[in-house]
Amino acid sequence: MKRTIKPIPDFPGYFAGDDGTIWTNRPINGRGGPSRMRRKHPTKRRHGVSGFRLEVCLMRDGDRYYRTVARLVLEAFIGPRPPGMQACHRDDRPDNNRLKNLRWDTPKSNAADRDRNGGTHCGEKHHFSRLNAVKVKRIKLALRGGLSKHTLAKRYDVHYGTIARIESGQTWKAVKP
Repeated sequence: MKRTIKPIPDFPGYFAGDDGTIWTNRPINGRGGPSRMRRKHPTKRRHGVSGFRLEVCLMRDGDRYYRTVARLVLEAFIGPRPPGMQACHRDDRPDNNRLKNLRWDTPKSNAADRDRNGGTHCGEKHHFSRLNAVKVKRIKLALRGGLSKHTLAKRYDVHYGTIARIESGQTWKAVKP
């Protein structure tokens, strides 16, 4: 497979590949002299609660700039980030920075991708969840039967507000009684 490489805007001597790689031909010691094209190796940076992003350090005018690989690939091939947009991965894998997997899109669309691809940790998947679908079904049935929210909160060792949000449909909407 042939790789296409384009210069990264605003960072002379740095290039992005459509395969998600970042390259430089800047001198290694920064003092001039001969240079050759070499690959920059990204580092994993924590992002959010349980995610990460691949990031590289670029130099310009003696200053360091840390940028995500996804952003650099999009800026090189698509253009600057439009206002209100962010770099989105179609498959929600932050280590897959191939151009065909990336796009500029809204945060709402990015969240929809995450939900569709199973990356949202809600319900039983959430690490703090004390309830599961079976328990919520029982709670909904008990609420219909007239049992108080306080009684159910004690029975399932959850806060009264948790039961109230289940009853109102704010949480656990997908579970039918």
